[in-house]
Amino acid sequence: MKHQAIEFAQAREKLLNHAKLIPNSRRVKLDRALGGVLAQDVISQYAIPPQNNSAMDGYALSVADLTGSPPYRVAVSQRIAAGQVGTALVPKTAAQIFTGAPMPEGADTVVIQEEVRRVGDWIEFNAAPSQGQHIRLRGSDIAPKSLLLTVGRKLRPQDIALLASAGVAEVDIYQTLNVALLNTGNELVEPGSPLPVGGIYNSNKYLIKSQVQALGFNCLLFEPVEDSLQATLNALQQAAEQADVIITTGGVSVGGEDHLRAAIEQLGELQAWQVKMKPGKPFAIGKVTTKQTPVLALPGNPVAALINFALFARPFLLLCQGVEDECYLPLWTQADFDWFKPSTRMEVLRARLEPGYQSNRAVQLYAQQSASSLLAFNWANGLVILPPEKTVKKGDWVEFVPLASLNMF
Repeated sequence: MKHQAIEFAQAREKLLNHAKLIPNSRRVKLDRALGGVLAQDVISQYAIPPQNNSAMDGYALSVADLTGSPPYRVAVSQRIAAGQVGTALVPKTAAQIFTGAPMPEGADTVVIQEEVRRVGDWIEFNAAPSQGQHIRLRGSDIAPKSLLLTVGRKLRPQDIALLASAGVAEVDIYQTLNVALLNTGNELVEPGSPLPVGGIYNSNKYLIKSQVQALGFNCLLFEPVEDSLQATLNALQQAAEQADVIITTGGVSVGGEDHLRAAIEQLGELQAWQVKMKPGKPFAIGKVTTKQTPVLALPGNPVAALINFALFARPFLLLCQGVEDECYLPLWTQADFDWFKPSTRMEVLRARLEPGYQSNRAVQLYAQQSASSLLAFNWANGLVILPPEKTVKKGDWVEFVPLASLNMF
């Protein structure tokens, strides 16, 4: 069946419409939750801070006790360190207080120590304080029963810290996605083995495995699939039994030794797209066996496979894991290059953002944009995405996607 080439945005939308959440979840302790995806909203049970406390080192007092004109001279009646609870403030006195310590009853302001001169058991200061200054009020950060984090949040270090600050010890996260990786081709050779004539080392195995693991998923590896229909059928059936999603590299074109399309169609359903992008034009999604396990078929060329993984497979997998926001974050920056050879397809160029053009940050292109050059990715720290028929001259603004926002560090 022939499939007409479609625009990148249309292909991405069609793909993501097929993503279905893997619903199983488990409860884990907070120190095991990093990178997990929340399966349940988290509600705060406490006020943070739990009581009014001092935001600075200084002296707690009541503004009403200060009479007359400055300078003011006030006796110090107690000392309150963080973790201690003071007694009610003796009228017309101050309590020496440290950052984070609870405010004593009767005090309504803090004069910071830099504004005070200490003389024995007395303090002196010139500026009249404002009521409530340098105090963190109870619940000003987090109110009781407030929503801390929602379902679908992929937990980052700052999220873990927020939960810990609210006294949360355990959370419900979705079960980690199992992703099977099938590399196809008789020519594939494992690194470390002698390379025969006509062979190539299997970089796709390590390329895609690393990307799957960088997203926090389990990668199930299979032996390279030989170029035959039966071998491809067997590999797909085995992978479908063990995985939530299958990713393949190679074998999705229309050559005589490309059997993946036929195998997917025999085991289930295939939607193959010729995407109007360069590199990465051949791409397909299908479902196999009675489990309807999704199959994402990437090109065999390593550069095209990596770009397709970043722009297609990555958001698909994140949605299957339940992540609420799978988008990458592009920047707009000035080009430090000319591009006068526009394509009828969207182009994805390996690029590097450096300080440069007119004191702004400017983006440069790798000299060799061949779809076979992995060196370009080692040099690059991002991708420039050019729409069809786009030309660029130095100084023009272009869309730049940092590799870090695509989990490629």
